[in-house]
Amino acid sequence: MDNLHNDTLLDVDDAAKYLGFKKTYTLQNFFYASNKTKPHPTYTGGRLWFAKRHLDDLIGKDNKLPKKAVA
Repeated sequence: MDNLHNDTLLDVDDAAKYLGFKKTYTLQNFFYASNKTKPHPTYTGGRLWFAKRHLDDLIGKDNKLPKKAVA
């Protein structure tokens, strides 16, 4: 059951809130710092979504962005 909640898809606004970042910072890290690879994106109907588990993987165990991804 817990895995089901981690697979919930969030749009960019909700993903930014989930991570505690501003929307612009979240998009900047996704498009520029990670070259559209982290967090792993899901596209449906031309819209961009992120699974909670991929957002958790991005932050890591210490709840910080990897130094490489910080713009």
